[in-house]
Parts: sequence; C-alpha cells; structure tokens
Amino acid sequence: MPDLLSLVILVISFGGMLFMIVRKWPELQAIEILPSSAEAKSFKEKTRERMAGLNPVGNLHTEKLLKKILVKTKILFMKGERKADHYLHRVSHSEKFKDDYWGKMNKS
Repeated sequence: MPDLLSLVILVISFGGMLFMIVRKWPELQAIEILPSSAEAKSFKEKTRERMAGLNPVGNLHTEKLLKKILVKTKILFMKGERKADHYLHRVSHSEKFKDDYWGKMNKS
C-alpha cells in the first residue's frame, strides 16, 4: 500500500511539473539561459581563474596544493578503513557470536 501511494504521488508530481513546463513554454523559450559564444569560457579557464585567487603563497603551485589535499584525504580514508577493520575484528571475535552464526550468515 505505501508503495502504491508513493507511486501515485510520484506520477502526480511529474504530471504537475509537466503541466507547468507546457504552460510556461513560450516564456521559457524567450529567456536566454546560456551566454553567447563570445562570453562563454571553457571550464578549464574558469577553474584556473578561480584557483589563481586561492594561491596563499606566490611561489606555491596549485598542483602541489592539490597533491597535499589528495595525500591528506588518502590518510583520512586509511584511518577510517583501519578503524572499521578494528571494529569488525572485535565483533567477529566477540563472545556473543558463535561459530554457527557466521555459518548462517554465509548460507543466507
């Protein structure tokens, strides 16, 4: 029953959005959403301009900064993975779980 209700709400929502788009179509066509090709810049150029302002030290290159960020992120994930492994080891060797528990889990 909840699935049917969710499906009905989804269909009605999409129908409402479609109705609004069809109703406002002439106005949507009149609006220029994309900039003209003369004003358009590539993603690379935009990113370089934004990163130029973030450079804290004049001689520090953005590549070095990005490498540092990646190394710190890798260390953070490795710490999390180690903690998860430690918790899994504690749970698997706990008194609560008997040998047949893991057998049942493998059969499922």
